[in-house]
Amino acid sequence: MPIYWFELKDGAIFLISTDHYYEDVQSAFSLSDNAEVPIGSYWFHDVWLSASAPEGWQFRPDVTLISGTFYDGWRTSLSPGLAWNVSKHLELGVDYELSIIRFPDRDQRFNAHLPRVRIQAALNNHFSVASLVQYNNQTDRVNINTRLRYHFREGNDLWFVYNEGINSDRVQFQGPREPFTESRTVLLKYTHTFIW
Repeated sequence: MPIYWFELKDGAIFLISTDHYYEDVQSAFSLSDNAEVPIGSYWFHDVWLSASAPEGWQFRPDVTLISGTFYDGWRTSLSPGLAWNVSKHLELGVDYELSIIRFPDRDQRFNAHLPRVRIQAALNNHFSVASLVQYNNQTDRVNINTRLRYHFREGNDLWFVYNEGINSDRVQFQGPREPFTESRTVLLKYTHTFIW
């Protein structure tokens, strides 16, 4: 997979790459209400184009475009984003991913929308928090991931991680009503690096 990386003097980065991989589907599965992937063997060939502003900018736009084959069809994804350095302690970010997916031979299609909001805050060199909220229109689900980190010293960290998946459309025409929470995970982790 060749990757071409260009960095300008001001720190702006441009990336061009290709990706090739193979997937063997043993049983059919649905991607959306309007599209499914049948059993078969598939090669994927993608082209990636990406551009991002210098890290030192207070407002940092970036954009990524991916286009190529997708199972027995094709996919094009566009992901613009913007990060805002509010202060040395707080960064806010938003991005939006639109994926246009088509299977012309089977006349199946769908568009996936993934808006995201990110918050990163650091009280000092020891305590930081990062949170990501994402909505997926195909699953009508909101995912929340929050990580708190306490850095004791080099190689010693305490992590608290909270993940939750929320059903945003709980009304069902048939069957029971969807639960408010699809999944929830709480994790406490301590890492200690031994130096010999």
